[in-house]
Amino acid sequence: MAHVKMLSSYAPSLLKKAISVLIILGMLVPAFVHARQVTATPLEIDSVVFAPDLTGFVLGDPEGTFGSFPATAWFKVNKVSKIVQARVSWAYLEPSEGQYDWAAKTWETEFNTWIDNGYDVILWVCGFYTCGTLFDGGNWTGAEHGPDGTPQWVFDAGAQYIDWAPDDNVFFIGTRCGVTIREPVYWDSIYVQKACNFIKAFGARYNNNPHVIGIEMGFLGRWGEMHLDGQPFSRYTSKGYSASKFAQTHALLSDAFKTAFPDKPVIQSLSDPEGMYGGIGTGTQALTEIVADCVSKGIALKQCGFGPSDPEGYSQNEVNMRQNYVKVPCIMEYINSPWDLGDIATAQATAEKNVHATLFVNPFDISGLVSPNQNMAAGALQAARYAGYRMVLQQMQYPDTVAKGMPFTTAWTWTNKGSAPCYHDYGILLSLVNGAGATVWQAVQFPRTRTSATTAWDSNKLVNDTLQWTLPANVPGGSYQVRIGMRDMTDSTQRVELAIAGRDNQTRYTIGSTTVVAPTTSASELLPARAHQGAGDLEHGAFMLFDIRGRSVGSYTSAIQAFSKNPQLYLMITNGRHGYGTVRKIIINKNRTDRL
Repeated sequence: MAHVKMLSSYAPSLLKKAISVLIILGMLVPAFVHARQVTATPLEIDSVVFAPDLTGFVLGDPEGTFGSFPATAWFKVNKVSKIVQARVSWAYLEPSEGQYDWAAKTWETEFNTWIDNGYDVILWVCGFYTCGTLFDGGNWTGAEHGPDGTPQWVFDAGAQYIDWAPDDNVFFIGTRCGVTIREPVYWDSIYVQKACNFIKAFGARYNNNPHVIGIEMGFLGRWGEMHLDGQPFSRYTSKGYSASKFAQTHALLSDAFKTAFPDKPVIQSLSDPEGMYGGIGTGTQALTEIVADCVSKGIALKQCGFGPSDPEGYSQNEVNMRQNYVKVPCIMEYINSPWDLGDIATAQATAEKNVHATLFVNPFDISGLVSPNQNMAAGALQAARYAGYRMVLQQMQYPDTVAKGMPFTTAWTWTNKGSAPCYHDYGILLSLVNGAGATVWQAVQFPRTRTSATTAWDSNKLVNDTLQWTLPANVPGGSYQVRIGMRDMTDSTQRVELAIAGRDNQTRYTIGSTTVVAPTTSASELLPARAHQGAGDLEHGAFMLFDIRGRSVGSYTSAIQAFSKNPQLYLMITNGRHGYGTVRKIIINKNRTDRL
């Protein structure tokens, strides 16, 4: 459309003169491209998709190099994950104070082979793993290394500990560990100080590693999961345990992790420290204080596994996660043990939605996913598809013709089909690609509703958004594919895979095509078929206003409002008082004015 405004006191002679001027200047007037809006509906796919941050399915504790698993392994063939979790004991990495063995066999030597094959890693170092400081491999055939907890030199420096007889420990009795189980007193000041020293060195080593995408806190309770599971519990209280002291210790350790890893997500596995086998009735207090500390510092909350009898997830941990998932990421472990033959896929689908899980972790070694039974495979695929966010572009509108140097608008409808929101700000990438596959233009900008707006981009929410773009004047005319993508604004390699068809090797998706034209046109295309008398106003006087089809469009004020909403489509000829005398002008867009 074109909108024209003239003083009625000059009509009809002024109208004829103005039209004559338009005819003379026609070839010089920048074009108004009468573009048709194309509505594209991309094809949604069912495949597993990946993103560069903390989202998706995690292969826990591989206990082997990437090459040690066959190419025919189910998890490789089905590409269910791009994240592995590496976990070892503190004693294994710092055998002597200040001396670090980062290249240890089951540490960098192992997880770097996964990085080399396109995986990212979550790192987890534990102050107490399974069998404790005195363990040396014993008769547990699955063990590949020695001390399984805090290094002995910490206790030699004066830190307190508890020695459990093998039968005192509920999780792994003597038939598994075969030795006295030495556990640190976590709230002991010497233990905390030595742990914080290690955490500082840990951060110096890995905070800037782009393939490390998460750090799990591991210095409070068995496996770092806050379990105090030795029996009897009175041995903890005799060493000074209290709920408040336990929570205060967590706060000190969490400060150390956040300081050492300012650029990485930090994760805390949650457990009522007294809740597993009995305590003194104050564990919920400790858990509540720790959750509050984590949320205030942006630390992700992790649920330490769901049992077969709890598939819907109504424990206090899941309640904490449902209450806080819009503030911090929430992570869940495998719904059932890998040897449980229940309906894992259904249970996981329910549990993922209950806790809005951004990560789904298989906490056991991944040998069970080399050749899983049908039930296990279905469960892993369910987790891989829907844990975290899963962005689907449901519809896109864009013009079928774009003029060089002129703004144009795209409209989008997105849905997050995953179980959790996105916690990172990504930009929307728009590209024009020629027939040879070369990109002739692309730009990226944040959507108006940022992807980190967790309530807006929550699971199964619709997000409607529009963005305006301007094509440079040097883009060659012609027909181009329209491709879109989602990526980090500063690091172009960090791209989100969308759950739609048409992905190219740059993680962009072909939506349709458009034609780029030059910003000039003939005068005849700008002339109306007929004109109609418009109303007047006090500032600008009486006028005539018509569109390119000769339809009346009302007052000058309404035309200005319409023009401001869509500056590409409106042309006005004006002869009115603007405080600077009488001026005739053609307004092409907000940024250009040609005087007559």
